[in-house]
Amino acid sequence: MAYMGIGEIAAVITALSWAGSCQIHTTAGRILGATNVTVARVPLYIISLGMVAFLTGADTGLPSGAFVFLLLSALLGITISDTAFYVTCVGIGPRLGLLLQSLSSSVAALLGFLVLGENIGLMGICGILTATFGVAFVLMEGGLKTGTNLEGVPRSQLLRGIFFGLITAFSLGLSFLLYRQALLLGVSPVWGAFLRISMGGMLIWLVAGMRGLLVPVMKQAWTDGRVIKLLLAGMAVSAVGNSLSGVAMLNAETGVATTLIGLQPIFIIPIVALIERKMPSFRAIVGTGIAFAGSAMLFLR
Repeated sequence: MAYMGIGEIAAVITALSWAGSCQIHTTAGRILGATNVTVARVPLYIISLGMVAFLTGADTGLPSGAFVFLLLSALLGITISDTAFYVTCVGIGPRLGLLLQSLSSSVAALLGFLVLGENIGLMGICGILTATFGVAFVLMEGGLKTGTNLEGVPRSQLLRGIFFGLITAFSLGLSFLLYRQALLLGVSPVWGAFLRISMGGMLIWLVAGMRGLLVPVMKQAWTDGRVIKLLLAGMAVSAVGNSLSGVAMLNAETGVATTLIGLQPIFIIPIVALIERKMPSFRAIVGTGIAFAGSAMLFLR
């Protein structure tokens, strides 16, 4: 396939879309609870992607073996990764949790090289490392203690948090690799995204149902007017990224696509600045510049 930059462009739009939906769902999470929002938004994700697949006339074929790759990708990237990330944030704070999660792009690049034989070249490697450093530089603002007092955290809890943070990064990176493998087998990007989201959503509902949370959460979410408006807005914004994530993974190497999609914390900065009408800090501006420099390397490699 000739290199046209389609995958990279789709990945950047995906990151921007998910950054916007993240802010919307964060607001909903303050009302409903962060993990409850994940459960409540499942039907909206499935419906929105189903509509996109129908309106775009996506090929609904499922080549042999692709189902298993999509199922494993959903299990790792949507169920296990999200759960591990939540455990990390509770144990050592969201900032360090996001920092460890950002390692998923490097994991994806390494796995892509070892498993799929992807070779992104020296500039590609430098681009991934530079972009990841830019994201980390922004997340480190205020120090790792932001969101939790690490000095008061027992060593066992700290190690547990770091362990689950690394599981988050590894499972997310491996999830994207499996997703790309399914797409390479011939699954339509939009249809693949729909199937992956549907499988992941069903797994989330299965876990919530086993814990006796499914019915109470859905009842609480869909009887609160504020939450309903936020969930619908989140669906509209995230539908773009959810639809294009498959295009990104099919048309760009695993590590490259994952790195660009991982720019979400960078795109959140101008969104928050616009909403709160507050200029971002100097560190945030510098980190954004570094991240975009790394992204430029990936586009120009």
